[in-house]
Amino acid sequence: MIRGKMKFNCRCKTSRPQAGAALLVILALVFLAAGALAAEQASQVDVLFNQARFDLMNGHYQQALDKLEQARRLAPEDKRLTLWKVKVLRALGRDKEALALSESVLEQDPSLYGPLHFEAAQILFGQGQTERALQHLRDAESVQRGEALLAQMELLLQSGEYEASAIIPSRAGELKPTERQELLLKQAMAYYRNYDYDKALESLAKAKAEAPNSNTVKAINALEKEIKLIDRPWWLGASVSYVYDSNVFLDPLYQDPAHAAASGRSDSAALGEVWFGARLARWSGVSLGFTGHVQYMNYFKETDASYSYWAPGLYLAWGKYRWGFRLPYSFYYYYHTGRMTDWSQIHSFTPMVYWQMTSKLKTYFTGVFLRRTYFDDRSDAYHWGMVIDHVYTFSAPSNFLKLSYRYDVEDADDGISGYTGFEVTLAGGRRVWGPLSAEAGVTWARYDYDRRQEWTLNFRDFDRSDDQMRYYLELKWSLPQWWNVKLSSYYINNDSNVQSNVSPYDYNKYVLMMTITKYF
Repeated sequence: MIRGKMKFNCRCKTSRPQAGAALLVILALVFLAAGALAAEQASQVDVLFNQARFDLMNGHYQQALDKLEQARRLAPEDKRLTLWKVKVLRALGRDKEALALSESVLEQDPSLYGPLHFEAAQILFGQGQTERALQHLRDAESVQRGEALLAQMELLLQSGEYEASAIIPSRAGELKPTERQELLLKQAMAYYRNYDYDKALESLAKAKAEAPNSNTVKAINALEKEIKLIDRPWWLGASVSYVYDSNVFLDPLYQDPAHAAASGRSDSAALGEVWFGARLARWSGVSLGFTGHVQYMNYFKETDASYSYWAPGLYLAWGKYRWGFRLPYSFYYYYHTGRMTDWSQIHSFTPMVYWQMTSKLKTYFTGVFLRRTYFDDRSDAYHWGMVIDHVYTFSAPSNFLKLSYRYDVEDADDGISGYTGFEVTLAGGRRVWGPLSAEAGVTWARYDYDRRQEWTLNFRDFDRSDDQMRYYLELKWSLPQWWNVKLSSYYINNDSNVQSNVSPYDYNKYVLMMTITKYF
């Protein structure tokens, strides 16, 4: 009995350590198995994630999405998978799903999924919801402040909100020098596009001082060079042209087709021009300067139509991206080179206001106020009018459509030599290939003249009116070093109600020109 009891007691004492050891072994095996399983799952997630990225880069979007879904089932909390699923959905054109996923996740934890703010902002901006896109980028400031501010500036730049973009660096706070440098570079771009060149150069100087040895300095220097070239305080250009005219006008005042009278004779001519100007001063964006224009037109046979003029002028101008104005005054002095006599002089004031209505549509309003006086017996006159140009620009400045209206009134001192005119022009341009671009247009014009004694009708009193159609086509090659070559063709058909055997008013003509221009 004693042995049995002792033996029992002995069994009981030795079994407890053994059971504990066994339990520890079992738990260790369980944890090892779970760890191995977790490691295996993590390895599978990484493999699927990398495969999905590879598929996305190679354009296999649906395969990438399938792999990401499989990985998300293994690791639903992995934020990488959510971010890249949004990217793949966008690549598939499923922006609504991508936006819904981004915003639903961001509602749960905005800080954890900060990069999704940028994806959501891009989707919303593409849908035209600029304010919602900006709000996402503002929310991202708490996670990635520098990158979020930079993205806001870029979005506003693309929206044409240059002034709003330029003020963002003022609330940047503490940032790394390289991040602040990027913001100041973007600010300079905003000022530049808003035509505020002085402030743009100031921002570039500050940007360069933030991190003088960074990789961004190269871009800073390039933009600084571009701005200084665009904002150069002087300009100079010259051109030479060969002209063939099938029906030479008798009056050299080419810019006023209502006064044109055709000779019925063809001829060739040489045309030379020089134009120049300089900005004398600028205060708070308002510029004061002078201009000059000299032109010489010499017909080889029809010398009565040859002329030259010189035109000094002054201007006052101010402009931002959204709107601006220019107030130019010029004095034109015409000389009849065929007869070697003074011809006429014109005081010209043509104020212009432009309005950037949208990022692609710009409208110009130009007033025309002239005082024309002649040195011969023709009547002097006042001339006033209005020109409105709507210009819609596509992907490049050379790709455009233009609709113009013009209204003119000439009030002659003699009361019988004036007219009223109305014109409508539709034109367009397109880049053809590389440096080659084309432009074409058509104009309809109506001119109603003062009642006068018409010399072609034996000086009988007559109310003359003309309908005129004008067409043009130009091909332009832009060459290095600011050279360009232009081939131009013009056609005019004038239909007058004056019916006479000697009428110079019913005519048609075409002009061919080749022009070589150099800008300095």
